[in-house]
Amino acid sequence: MRAQGYKALIEAYLGHELSAEDFAVRLQKMLLAEDWLEEELFLILQDLFEDAEAYDPMWTPEEEDGFRITEPTLRREVQDANETLVSYLSMHDGNNHSGC
Repeated sequence: MRAQGYKALIEAYLGHELSAEDFAVRLQKMLLAEDWLEEELFLILQDLFEDAEAYDPMWTPEEEDGFRITEPTLRREVQDANETLVSYLSMHDGNNHSGC
C-alpha cells in the first residue's frame, strides 16, 4: 500500500528522525516516482508537497505567507496531513485500491 509509505515518511519527520529538508527531498522523490495515485490520496499529498516546497530554514515568522513557511508551520501542516492520511487509510483499509 503506497499510502503507508507516505505515512511512514510523515511519522519519521514528526518523530524527529528526519530534518525538514530531508523530509521535503524524500517526499518529492516519492511523488515523482508515482505513475498514478487515487484522487483523494493525490490531493492529500499535493497539499503536503506544496507545504514542503514553501518551507525554507531561512524564513522567519515575520516572512511567512502563503508561499513561505517556517519549520513550526511545516510541522503543523505535516501533522494535519498525517491526521487526514490516517482518516483516508481507515476508510480504505482492507479495500484493494492500487492507489493506496
